[in-house]
Amino acid sequence: MRGVLAPRLHCSVRTLQRRLGERGITWKQLLDRTHEQLAHQYLEDEGLSLLAIALLLGYSDQGTFTRSFRRWSGRTPLVYRKTLLSK
Repeated sequence: MRGVLAPRLHCSVRTLQRRLGERGITWKQLLDRTHEQLAHQYLEDEGLSLLAIALLLGYSDQGTFTRSFRRWSGRTPLVYRKTLLSK
């Protein structure tokens, strides 16, 4: 992914890594934060199943997505979605 993004930003992969490092973030952390933000947005869409969200985010299965989401928010995607819908 870095190899795709760096040219779009008109820089080398190493320059992208260095610039992220200057901001105190790694590529993996940036990707993780992006996945977290997208997951929250996707969970607001009742038309998307949890499996569909997992696949949209690049996870190979729903279980892996659920573990990541629990790490980010302390709860499962299903509990998060139910909380959103109850408001």
